Amino acid sequence: RGPNPSLGLRNLAERLDLDKGSIFIPQEGREAPETVLYFPGCGASIFSSTIGMAAVHLLLRAEVAVLIPHQHICCGYPLLAAGMGEAYRQNRERNRAALAALLDEAVRMGLNPTHCLTSCGTCREALEEHELKTLRPDIVHMDVTQYLIGRLELPPAEDASPILYHASCHSEWAGVPKAKASAMYQAALAKTTGRPVQLSPFCCAESGMGSMTSPAIYNRLRDRKRATLAENLAEASETMPILVGCPSCKMGIQRILAEMHDKHTVMHTIEYMAEALDGPKWKKILRKAAKAARVRG
Repeated sequence: RGPNPSLGLRNLAERLDLDKGSIFIPQEGREAPETVLYFPGCGASIFSSTIGMAAVHLLLRAEVAVLIPHQHICCGYPLLAAGMGEAYRQNRERNRAALAALLDEAVRMGLNPTHCLTSCGTCREALEEHELKTLRPDIVHMDVTQYLIGRLELPPAEDASPILYHASCHSEWAGVPKAKASAMYQAALAKTTGRPVQLSPFCCAESGMGSMTSPAIYNRLRDRKRATLAENLAEASETMPILVGCPSCKMGIQRILAEMHDKHTVMHTIEYMAEALDGPKWKKILRKAAKAARVRG
């Protein structure tokens, strides 16, 4: 129904030079740092690589060692949702082999990966089906924002105006009933940012393949979300940020705002946190930190 939201010119692997090594151990606590596997998926690696960059930046800032797949890996959920069961199973087995090799490499270095983190609820649900616990029995699946909140403290907010939070259909908050996940994310976001957070309900209608396979349904969902956003933003300031916890939702909300000719900024929460902590130069800080922390492959 219109042009797509702009995508980055380079993916996460190119931005972080993952071909030179994709295990990062921060300078502080090098001997036995807390270690996580971060799975960026398509959204935070290809469609909006700044999300993946922000996640790595904040993890290193929290003095956490980070493992990232050497090459881009898709969680396979779109295949499963489209009924392509055999293609999904083949993709899952390739993924398991790649992740097993990465985890083994980390263990040989003396690291103890405890969490598998995603910045997308869809990726987390798909990875839970990858049975990584057969590789690391104690590994915990969690959203990267959920993991970092409490580990990093944002500076006091200079702007006390509200934030608008769009809740994803695939709940971002892990380990809680799905019906309560959005409210818990909203409360944590308010506590972390020091700003009131308004919840914007309903599906953004991006949904991977959904809009292609069932346009009659997804156009109705998008129209409903458009009406909701118009109501949410009717009296909002032009600087009010719209935060999401899912890369697909970032694209979906941007697509709707473009149709509305609305210029509000849409950010993944992890991008907002990176900028709140280190300002617009956080990417430059990340490049320096990643270079220092990289374990050469």
